[in-house]
Amino acid sequence: MKERVGSTRDIIDVLSVTGGVLGYLEEMDPSFSADENTRRMRFSPYALIRDNFSVPLHYS
Repeated sequence: MKERVGSTRDIIDVLSVTGGVLGYLEEMDPSFSADENTRRMRFSPYALIRDNFSVPLHYS
């Protein structure tokens, strides 16, 4: 199966949302647009990225 390669804008959007983290990138579904992947990964009830935004990170 051929994977969908998005536009330059799609690639930038995906990397902006995921921070280039491989675990998040592996969850991207090439059959969906960058926008749809972002919505699924951020706003669904069991979203992978959802919990990471709810707790602020503290660096020492």
